[in-house]
Amino acid sequence: METISDPLILFERACRFLPQLTETAFASLLFFELPSGQLIYKNFSTLDSPVTHWPRLVCRQIDEAVLQQGTVLTCDPQQADRFLILLDEEDGPWQQCELHLPLFWDGNHFALLSVGQKKDDTEFSVADLQLLRILGCLLSRWAVSLSGAEKKHAPTPVGRRPLRCVDPYADIIGNSPAIQEIKKIIAQIAPTEASVLIIGESGTGKELVARAIHRSSRRSDKPMVVMNCASIPETLVESELFGHEKWAFTGAICRRKGKFELAHTSTLFLDEIGDMSLSAQAKLLRVLQDGIFQRVGGEGSVQADVRLISATNKNIHTMIREGGFREDLFFRINLVQIELLPLRDHLEDVPLLVDFFLSQFNEKYHAGLSRINQELYRFLLNYDYPGNVRELRNMVERAVIFHNNPEAIRRMIHSSDPAQQSQRLAAMERQHILAVLQQTDHNKSEAARRLGIARKTLRKKLGPSAS
Repeated sequence: METISDPLILFERACRFLPQLTETAFASLLFFELPSGQLIYKNFSTLDSPVTHWPRLVCRQIDEAVLQQGTVLTCDPQQADRFLILLDEEDGPWQQCELHLPLFWDGNHFALLSVGQKKDDTEFSVADLQLLRILGCLLSRWAVSLSGAEKKHAPTPVGRRPLRCVDPYADIIGNSPAIQEIKKIIAQIAPTEASVLIIGESGTGKELVARAIHRSSRRSDKPMVVMNCASIPETLVESELFGHEKWAFTGAICRRKGKFELAHTSTLFLDEIGDMSLSAQAKLLRVLQDGIFQRVGGEGSVQADVRLISATNKNIHTMIREGGFREDLFFRINLVQIELLPLRDHLEDVPLLVDFFLSQFNEKYHAGLSRINQELYRFLLNYDYPGNVRELRNMVERAVIFHNNPEAIRRMIHSSDPAQQSQRLAAMERQHILAVLQQTDHNKSEAARRLGIARKTLRKKLGPSAS
């Protein structure tokens, strides 16, 4: 077997193999120099006809849409002219490349591996995109090894980031239309700086979607900063968001950076933003307007470049009508809205989720289960999941822990009986209301406002003990 010692030869071999792998009409390879983006290698193409002239211009927006995004780029049919590649300027046809895969291996060059339309004229699937991402990671790593770039530690040009071997959708499991649409939206909005509001019931995976957006964005070289607005007392929200100076208040024995400062040039994810008080909302709005804030107890201004992603399981429109959420802040955080459906509305994803969690917990507990108990599996395929994906995950984890013990499985199924679930959920709801009451010093009006319900409804849910 011939030894490959040049990244260019490696990419040519991949280009020859790609049409067979992806069942496409052709593949082509371009080789660019950084930072100019100048085309320095004419082409390798699997088209039968010879390439007599390579284009004067190849994809005007390679730099912005592919290089900086660092992932597989799909061609939008509505903007196809932006991605057309001219194979023969004089009398040859225009060939439309449907997918473009950037390959990075040092700070001086990158390649663009592209494939044409599917031979059967079907659309590319999510599996096709994932396959290309994995292939891109493997090729880039191999090229790094061949070129010795790991030893050279060549710096990445400013404004560019290398292709990261992390599938941004790795934690979003499913092939249903609902999941496909979510992935499509993420791919469209991730490269932008748009603020995003993710809505959906508890347990639907709002943070996973936020992380997928961040991993697919130009800010992915920095960790995403997370803050759960529901878990922080109102008196500490400002300090958590903006930080504080030493001795700003009792117990502040040193300067502390807030979430905004920590998320500078990265992404800030505000979970359960519907639980934020009106005063905290006003302060957040001011920062979102100009990007400048002051630490608690500080005099100087701090500037932060932050992309905001928010999430809530509450009905924000109802809260706005009832005065519990600022409408101007809603417009700021809701440039793009993603709604996550409850699991009961896409049960066809349950088998894939079960396999994913089974593999995950087999590794965690060294269990070695090839499949879960069949009685439990049949139950899972028809369950309505009030706790959504989080509940399914917990049930698979318990099955692995008990190693499919039949008695333990029957107890699990029995405890998931709808009537008992209703009682458990009512008890959990009551505990949450009591916790909020404790936070508000038993001020029922304030507790009802935070919960987004009427005071009369709060009294009804608490029962006789409310009086």
